[in-house]
Amino acid sequence: MHRFALLFAFAGCIPAFAQVPTAVPAPPSDTLSALRRMADGAAVVFAGEVVAIRRQMASVDDAVPEAVEVDFHVDDAVYGCQQGSIYTLREWGGLWSSENRYEVGQRRMMLLHAPGPGGFSSPVMGQDGAVPITSGNVDLRWVQTQTLQPSAPLTEQPVELPVDLPRPPRPFPISPPRGILPQAATFQPAPTYMRRTEIVPVTPALDAVLTLLHTWEAASHAR
Repeated sequence: MHRFALLFAFAGCIPAFAQVPTAVPAPPSDTLSALRRMADGAAVVFAGEVVAIRRQMASVDDAVPEAVEVDFHVDDAVYGCQQGSIYTLREWGGLWSSENRYEVGQRRMMLLHAPGPGGFSSPVMGQDGAVPITSGNVDLRWVQTQTLQPSAPLTEQPVELPVDLPRPPRPFPISPPRGILPQAATFQPAPTYMRRTEIVPVTPALDAVLTLLHTWEAASHAR
């Protein structure tokens, strides 16, 4: 009886530490898909300028701040904040131990997690969610590294077109005639084909990206 009691007790404990495998989402296929995934995971999205940075030190002897508050003037609000207001991002000071993450005067398109109980927040996918804005364009190079083609040039995004072109020659050895000792290998090109790619920039206009973000937000509410 004691054996059965122990067996049933053990069986009742199995669900407590049994782990159900979770599916890992596939990488986005292109830069816009990666950006949309980030937007779906963000609670606050806006484009704005850094106007103030305050480091909060636990003591005067500390080299690393306890927290850092970054004030943004919200030029274009998508959701989670008000246009024309000052939005304060509060970050854990350890993120600033090796470098300054922002500078006054910088413009960023921010995709932020919702603040936690302590008021701390951070960009979605690390600094990928703090997208630089330069001359009216957004720099999506780091967003591109999340896609299925992260090894592509960071300033360009390959787009496949339905046109077949000859692949550059790839040599393969030719067997020598029977009865002749093999000499140094002879090579000739193999008749293979490759897909042509067209290179397009990943620094689109800010207005175009904000329009997309607004469209995605409206679609999510319409579901």
